[in-house]
Amino acid sequence: MTESDILIEISGAVTGLLYVYLEIIQKRSMWIVGALSAIAYIIIFGSKGLYGATLLQCYFLIMSVYGWITWGMENKQGGGESSKQGVRKLSLFVLLLSFLLSAIFYFIISRILILTGEDPMPKADALATVLSITATFWVTRRYRENWLLWIAVNLISLYIYLNQGLYPTSILYAVYTVAAVAGYIHWRKFRQLVV
Repeated sequence: MTESDILIEISGAVTGLLYVYLEIIQKRSMWIVGALSAIAYIIIFGSKGLYGATLLQCYFLIMSVYGWITWGMENKQGGGESSKQGVRKLSLFVLLLSFLLSAIFYFIISRILILTGEDPMPKADALATVLSITATFWVTRRYRENWLLWIAVNLISLYIYLNQGLYPTSILYAVYTVAAVAGYIHWRKFRQLVV
């Protein structure tokens, strides 16, 4: 990796940590910081041939815009900035639908990554990608269970990035794992929003 690649990776890791902190305390600005982190990781993962992770970062970039808009609309409808302090409980229907769609997308993405033969860890990359897509959607809807899914995603991702020699990113995902546990505990304190 070049010096500029290392700087981009470090900036992605720093903005990624800031994103998680802002998510835990439910600040809408998390979506802007998340977009910056996604841009950095699109560059890094693309250069490493981790195409599932690269596409995931493109998804994060799009979801940052969606999250910014959604959380902004909820703040306006609920009476302002303080109204955002709430979470939703994941329904059984959403849970089952999420995992059914995740299984279908895992099958499709893993097959594509295996067939291209360029991704060094296609199954793990596909699994982390698909579960991250689901977890990110759950965040935009403020489902507290998003944190439980993030714990699994972060551990899978940590395994991938350690194997690829992405050490600043590996540190980031180790911290993400701890932050996901803290986030789940913290979000249990918020009032439940009406669905």
